Amino acid sequence: MAKELNKILATENAIITQADKVKTILIKYSEAYSEIVQSSLQLTTSEPWPKIPSKILKTDKKLQESNLIIDNRQIKYLTQMKATPPQIKAQIKLHKLGNPIRLVMNNRTAPT
Repeated sequence: MAKELNKILATENAIITQADKVKTILIKYSEAYSEIVQSSLQLTTSEPWPKIPSKILKTDKKLQESNLIIDNRQIKYLTQMKATPPQIKAQIKLHKLGNPIRLVMNNRTAPT
């Protein structure tokens, strides 16, 4: 059943997303979903966001330089081993008129 659903989603260029504040999932066309997210972020171009330089993602060096503030034994608990920029997801508010969205950002793998 899951394989069949994935095939249908791939052929129809659709995604599964979670609705806001209700335990409901939505099937939305990828283009429409991207358009909603971009319009909420007030992007005026269709270009992708610029990539963040890797030197910004490496905060562990900055932590080691600040050894007067943070103890060296605590630095290993504060560094992110596989740092990546956070991803933005949109949850559609079905309970409001016009179905606005709530942007959700996963910061677990964020470098800072």
